[in-house]
This record gives sequence, structure tokens and C-alpha cells, in this order.
Amino acid sequence: MTSPSLPARPCGVRRSRRGRAFVAAGLIAALLALPACSRVAAPGPTTPTARGTGSVTGDWTAVGLFADAVLADDLAAAEAYVVPGSPAARYLRFQSDFAAADPARRKPSPGTWAVNVDRHLGEVTLGVGGGTPVTWTDWRFAPDGRILQWSTPTLGALETRLWTAESSATTPAGTVTLASALVNDTSLNVVLEVTSAAGTQTPDCGATYEAPAASPTAAAAPAASAAPGPATGRPADGCFGTERIAVGTSGRIALQFLDARLGGTVVYTLTDAAGATTQARLTVR
Repeated sequence: MTSPSLPARPCGVRRSRRGRAFVAAGLIAALLALPACSRVAAPGPTTPTARGTGSVTGDWTAVGLFADAVLADDLAAAEAYVVPGSPAARYLRFQSDFAAADPARRKPSPGTWAVNVDRHLGEVTLGVGGGTPVTWTDWRFAPDGRILQWSTPTLGALETRLWTAESSATTPAGTVTLASALVNDTSLNVVLEVTSAAGTQTPDCGATYEAPAASPTAAAAPAASAAPGPATGRPADGCFGTERIAVGTSGRIALQFLDARLGGTVVYTLTDAAGATTQARLTVR
């Protein structure tokens, strides 16, 4: 599932802080960092979702096949089971973007994961290797049985953990666009598309994240802007992406910010042909 915009020279650019490595995209680990298994009763059929009121009645065989396709990194197959434009579909888009940013990505080996569907409790338990199982519960379905979304015991509904707004910033050196973003139980994971307009761009693994203002009355930040000056946010805890982005081409960069949530601003530095740097600021919400 390689993005056609990626240049032919990706590298293993990876960075972690405090000894905590970026989740590996090879096993769709943005999924696997979700909360550990717990037993939660399925809710009633009138719980609203972003796509309207979803039913708890669906095709549980299809749910199992969907989860299996996600763990197999077969997102094209998984798309057949979700409603277009739903939180479930946006989740698959994030996973595709995240995988496209990883130069070391490999398809998982068959037999290295397990999917258990409990129709009575309305939950699906996922296990990979010897890792702690994770659970998806509170499944919501469209009238035709396709998947709208699900929840996790720790963070709740999927729709509250996905980006919902487009954001892009252009500088003399190039353009940075928010491709997608997802919050799991440990971190905010952001995928950017970087297009070079001047000079060869390399991943800015020193990109920072400025947390959203704590006060609800604080002035809203612009969705995106380009401005010089030092960054004031926390640096990325993990990073990988395209090694070199030549002029006129684009590449994907994935950034991880531990214990972060949506609503803040990524500050990403671009460098032009003369070596001058400019910061692109993008709100992630």
C-alpha cells in the first residue's frame, strides 16, 4: 500500500525520546497501542454517533473478517466492511497514511495474530504475538450492517480520537499538509505530507507540538500558518518518514507525541535551497 507520492529513496529515519520507541507500523501498531482487554456490556441501540444513531445489530462474522483484515494490513479488504466517510473509514485512511510513511514497513506474517469475536458482549479481542490483548467494543452499524465505528474501554468512541479538519501551511521552501491523525491510549500520532518547493527536504524529527490552551475562553489559533521563530512546544517522541524529498515531489512523515491530544499545533521546519529555515504551523483537530 505504498503512496504514489513517495520518492524512491525512503530511509529508516526513526527517533525516540526517553527510551520509548515509536510504535512500529508494520503490524498497524497505532491499533495495537489501544487499551488492554476489559469486559464492558454492550450499550443500547440508541447511542448516537457522528453518522447518526447507530444500531448495535450487525454482521458479527463480517466484524471478525474486518478485524482480521486490519491486522493483516489488508486495508483494501477492510474497506468493504465500513460505511464510506464514517469514523471507521477515516480510521482506515489513517492506517494507510501511517503505513505509507514507514520505510521499514513489512506485511505481518500469517498466524502471528488472533481475533476473537464475542457476540454476546458485543466486543472483539485482538491479540498479536505475546502482547497484551486489546478490545474494541460498543460497535455501531448502519442499517445495511456495515460498520460505522467502535469504542475502547479507556478512550471511548473512535470518532472522538480522529482528526476532523484539513490543515495546510505553505512556506518558500514547500508545503506541509495534515494527512491524518489518531489518538490512542498513549499518544497522538500525526501523519504529514511534505512537498518540496526549494531544496531537498529531510524529515524534521525535531518537530514540536504545542498543546491546546487549557482555558475554553482562549483565542482560537488559525488552522495553519507559516512563521519564523523558535518553537515552544514539546519535541516529537517518535519520527519516521521519507529520507529525501526532492524539489517538486512529496513524502510522508509520521510523528508521535506521547500523552498528547487533539487540538494543538504541530510546528514543522522546512529548509530552502540556501539553507534558510521556515516554520510551518498546523493545527491538529
